[in-house]
Amino acid sequence: MDKRLEKTLKEEVKLKEQMKVLQDRLNDVEEKREVYEKETLYKTFKETEISLEEYQMIIKNAVNDYMGLNDVIGGKENE
Repeated sequence: MDKRLEKTLKEEVKLKEQMKVLQDRLNDVEEKREVYEKETLYKTFKETEISLEEYQMIIKNAVNDYMGLNDVIGGKENE
């Protein structure tokens, strides 16, 4: 086999392995972020004196903001 082709194939395998490791790390970081966000929201709820309904409305708005739904629903549409 041509040495350049062999070298390229080895490099491809190596890069794919690195990519998998990085993707796994990224997934782990995203999971941790979600857990930390939930903990932060829960702590905020516990520290404030609001009703469960108010808390649910705040969370729903935060999720909609995160997903970009409030821009369309709120009548603002993307400018």
